[in-house]
Amino acid sequence: MYVSKELIYGLLRECIHKKDLKGGRRVQCIIITNGFFQINILSNNLIRLYASCGCLLEANLVFCSIPQPSVLSWEAIISAYASSGRHDVALTLYHTMNVEGIEVNRCIFLSILKGSTSDGYGVKRGMIIHNEIMRNGFDSDKAVMNSLIDMYAKSGNLDEAQKVFDKTMNRDIVSFSVMITGYTLHGYGSLALSLFEKLHEQDEKLDKVTFLTTLKACSNEASVRQGRLIHGELIESGFESAMLIGSAVIDMYAKCGSLEEAQRTFDILQNRNIISWGALISGYAQHGYGNVVLQLYNEMVMSNIVPDKVIFACALKACGSIQSIVHGKYIHNQIIRMGHISDPIVSSALIDMYGNFGSLNEAQKVFDSLPVQVVAIWNALICSYTRHNQGHSALKHFQEMQKGTIKPNNAILASVLKACSTIGDTMQGLILYDQVIRSGMNSDAIVGSSVVDMYSNHGAIQEAQKLFDISPKKDVVLWGSLIVGYGQNGYGLLALLVFEKMQKKHVKPSSFIFSSVLKSCTMIGALEGQLIYDQILKNGLESDVIIGNALVNLYSTCESLEEARNIFDRVVKLGDSRLQCGQKFSS
Repeated sequence: MYVSKELIYGLLRECIHKKDLKGGRRVQCIIITNGFFQINILSNNLIRLYASCGCLLEANLVFCSIPQPSVLSWEAIISAYASSGRHDVALTLYHTMNVEGIEVNRCIFLSILKGSTSDGYGVKRGMIIHNEIMRNGFDSDKAVMNSLIDMYAKSGNLDEAQKVFDKTMNRDIVSFSVMITGYTLHGYGSLALSLFEKLHEQDEKLDKVTFLTTLKACSNEASVRQGRLIHGELIESGFESAMLIGSAVIDMYAKCGSLEEAQRTFDILQNRNIISWGALISGYAQHGYGNVVLQLYNEMVMSNIVPDKVIFACALKACGSIQSIVHGKYIHNQIIRMGHISDPIVSSALIDMYGNFGSLNEAQKVFDSLPVQVVAIWNALICSYTRHNQGHSALKHFQEMQKGTIKPNNAILASVLKACSTIGDTMQGLILYDQVIRSGMNSDAIVGSSVVDMYSNHGAIQEAQKLFDISPKKDVVLWGSLIVGYGQNGYGLLALLVFEKMQKKHVKPSSFIFSSVLKSCTMIGALEGQLIYDQILKNGLESDVIIGNALVNLYSTCESLEEARNIFDRVVKLGDSRLQCGQKFSS
């Protein structure tokens, strides 16, 4: 039966639209029967059909059957491999096409570049594509250059992405958006926000993607001021009512610590989904408002929204923070009923919750009931035993973990090193640290601080100092470990000198470090604590109970009783104010 090529073409386009593999195969039989297999446009669409259905072998067989493939035929097969993640094959086909003297078109470069961003091309392969684009004169094509920027940015080669961006003529919203996304994705939020400001100066009409990415950058940088400005623009643009945008605004305010604004945004959101609920609940959980988290969790369940693994983890964390084992067991039962118990995020949060309660038997039962124990679950159990000074049990489980294929991460190593310290097994700790060095994990500051703690706890403060000196990364935790080590071994003045060095390195002290330094001031009877108190005020830590107690103790020891009383009253007042703030959020 004769069928016209126009009808066959129409049938093929319909099969592509519906991803109808069986129908496409029937059409191919009709093509062969009617002798149309040499018509390139039909073969090209067959390639696209098979590629869209994931049948690369059949797509390749069609391509190989074309007597003289046109540039569109090459485009179809290259796109098929690139979009399926076979980037090496796509590049090989491109080079073969060049050898055969086929002139390349822009769509081929767009296909290669689009495919390359899914797994992140290496620098060398990225440069090869870049050079080919330049050689073929597509450096003035805006779409190609934007795709090139996107490839470099997503693969982490931000310097090259910025160079291409700077050289691109007539940059548009897409050019800025891909750069902003790249910087945000790789943790350079301040650069992303700087680019957003430049984009804003060009009076471009911003799209949802750019707004979403920039809100993420505000969250990463805790830049609530910039976030408020963007929120205002979203309202003016009419985007605020969009569910995804509204959820992103809530997440931004929550992560920046502005929970009242997060709550207000949530309250006026007309359509709430699991993402918007999760953004608000995660924010309250992050800032320690356990009661509010559980209240919101119950409201969400009553609204017939099924919790996901992130919300379950936040609710379990909240139960641990307010020490409510009743709520914890209730949520545990819900997790079992909803089939989330095997999820690593949920099960590790569950073990961690029971660990916070000190219910180590319950934590162990959850661990034993799991069909598969991944590294996060081992970490939760080992940390729970270490936290409650069950060092021998922590080491026992660490040794069991090593019998399998699970490799310890930095958190587990730090926990086991602490366990060695608590049970006084310095020799085991040193053996473990030698393993850490051989595995290349000694550059991690958390692991390093655990070893410093171990040395300090056993009076080997000189060894602790030596390890600190050779540590390549010195974060606030590592500085704190050394400061505490000097203090607890009776070297109060040296603790103050280390604190002074830390400040010269522009490392922001934590409340834990401040309290340790104040204890050192008390030890040597030094009223330099007043200068430290001024810094505490600047860092907004004056309501911290541990710091307040350390200050009262310092001034009492130095016989400044009136000042001690003033600080005591101020801490109590600020604590009451914070409590009222938490009650206001939960009302």
